[in-house]
Amino acid sequence: LETMRYPEPLDPLSVPLAEHLVDDLVHTTQSYANLKKQHNKTVQEFGSAADKLDALSKEHERVILENNMLHMETIRASESKEDTERKLYQRLKSQEEKIAEFNFWKEQNFDKFEKMEKENMLLRKQLAEIRPGFV
Repeated sequence: LETMRYPEPLDPLSVPLAEHLVDDLVHTTQSYANLKKQHNKTVQEFGSAADKLDALSKEHERVILENNMLHMETIRASESKEDTERKLYQRLKSQEEKIAEFNFWKEQNFDKFEKMEKENMLLRKQLAEIRPGFV
């Protein structure tokens, strides 16, 4: 007890109690030291986890921005493709209408040509009958 700065005399009946109190004090001190080590380890692990979380948060933010940019590019590309397809479809329809119109005019002119050929042949026959040897 003197090493612990307790100069008071100890009665022989109190020795077991004093030993028990000293043992409890030693045990408590050791438990405190262990808890302090465990606390420091936990703080260190928490700091490491916080650093990892920070890094992951930044990476997540970067990936979200990149994803948003890619999504916008995809939307623009899709809109551009749809616009191009619409223009090509309109051009195709216009060309189909022109082809249909040209086919109509071709048939009309072919029919006129056939009628004129028949009329020409008929007039040649009539001319040949009226003036033999002229044609």
